[in-house]
Amino acid sequence: MLPITAASRAIECLFEGDPMNPSIQQNASEPRRKFRVIRLLSWAALGWVTAFLLLLFGVSERWWLGAVATYSPRIAVLAPSLVLLPIALFLDRRSAYLNGVAIFMVAVFAMEFHLPKPFRSSAEGSKVGGFSLRIVSGNVDSFGPDFERFLNEIKGTEPDLIALQEAPAGRAPLALKDAYSDWQIVTSTEFWVASRFPAQILDRCHTTDFNRDAAVAVEIDTPAGTMVLVDVHTQTARFGIYELQPAKVFSREGSKAIAKMEDIQARRHSELAAVREFVDRISRERATIVAGDFNTPESSSAFPEFSGGFTNAFTASGWGYGHTAPCDRTGPLPAGHPWIRVDHILVNRSWDIVSCRTGTGNGSDHRLVMAEVRLKEPAR
Repeated sequence: MLPITAASRAIECLFEGDPMNPSIQQNASEPRRKFRVIRLLSWAALGWVTAFLLLLFGVSERWWLGAVATYSPRIAVLAPSLVLLPIALFLDRRSAYLNGVAIFMVAVFAMEFHLPKPFRSSAEGSKVGGFSLRIVSGNVDSFGPDFERFLNEIKGTEPDLIALQEAPAGRAPLALKDAYSDWQIVTSTEFWVASRFPAQILDRCHTTDFNRDAAVAVEIDTPAGTMVLVDVHTQTARFGIYELQPAKVFSREGSKAIAKMEDIQARRHSELAAVREFVDRISRERATIVAGDFNTPESSSAFPEFSGGFTNAFTASGWGYGHTAPCDRTGPLPAGHPWIRVDHILVNRSWDIVSCRTGTGNGSDHRLVMAEVRLKEPAR
């Protein structure tokens, strides 16, 4: 930092000139105006970040523009501050502080950075002998584009339960069948569930909002008792966002495009509510895990309504951002650089969360989520 400070002072002296030389002092006003411009731009960049955060967390999916903010690559909000910061470091240190605060706000809050909480086993856990299991969840995009890579990552987690979405049984690769040939396999439409323990399907959640199965419930008979796993895949917001192309929004058809997007959003939220009702009906206060591709981040205004009473495994025990989608080239960022966490593992109060992490490979358009959970009260 010392070389930067020295350079900054030298540049300031150069611009301010020699106080004993009137001709130089007369020319000093123009550089000072440049300082003021940089500071004004830095304040504007900080204001832009603050407005984005208010839109993201205060409004979110309650308004179509907030929905765009919710599902956009939030790192893009850093662009003005990243450009201004190196300039400010040499010309105006106060402006550098403003840009540093803006970058911090985006990197920590907007992009949802998490630090793991230390695991403390509950006193109730001793009553059930500390039974724990590992669950892996992931959207496999119809077993493409590189499912072998995705499968190897699943194997590396040494799971007890596997919950896959967009995994039609008729397209299941032979490698997947061979890897878990001695496990209990439960399939339903696009859902594929594998368990080390006896398992059977309980029910499907078919929603009329998009005329599709949004979840399937599986009963698992573990050594510690019976539990319920709900495998979830709710509709993506992407189709609604696509309606908001600039060519449509800034045309005579703009109001129709916004109305269509809002209709899709309303149906998405209705589907989420239907899945939550399904979970409540199926679980009946039993030990329950809800896992899958929710196509909804925690920062969404719709997510707390769904997850009430459940704990998000990554929020409790994950480290970093845990972004899971999109891994393919569906947005402005390069392939393999997901920018949002829409895949979750939720547990009810019957469980303690030991650890949670997201995958690192790009075998699908989503990355997997793995959590280790420990039963803290007898399963019913």
